[in-house]
Amino acid sequence: MKKKSAAEWDKLEGLRHSKKLLGAIGACFPNKINRLSRRQVRYAIAAITGHFGTGSMLLKMGIIDDPTCRACNEDVEFMEHLLCECDGLARERLDLLGVAYPQPEDYCAFNLKASIKLLEWIFEAI
Repeated sequence: MKKKSAAEWDKLEGLRHSKKLLGAIGACFPNKINRLSRRQVRYAIAAITGHFGTGSMLLKMGIIDDPTCRACNEDVEFMEHLLCECDGLARERLDLLGVAYPQPEDYCAFNLKASIKLLEWIFEAI
C-alpha cells in the first residue's frame, strides 16, 4: 500500500513545495505531529503545503500585486524562502533553531517546539 501511495504521489504534477518539504521531513513528520495542538498542526500543515498566506500564494489568489517578501524586501515570499533563506528572519531562525540558514531537511532534526514557535512567529509577523 505504501509503495502504491508513493507512486501515485510521485505521478502528481505540481505540488513542488509540498514534495520538496515532505521529501525532506516526511520520515519524521508522522511521529511528531501527534504531539502538537490543533493550532500547531494548522501551522505545520500550512507550512508543508505552502498555504501560509505568503506573498506568492496571495499573488496566485489575486489578493496582492507584489509578492516581495515582507521580512526582507529582497526576494519573492514563499514558504521555503521564509523557513530557510530570508535574511530578515535569519536572526529569529538562529535564536529559535540554532541555525540562521537551514536546509529543508534540517527541520527533521530540530526541536519540534522550536520549529512550531518559528512558524507561529512568522505567521504573526507577516
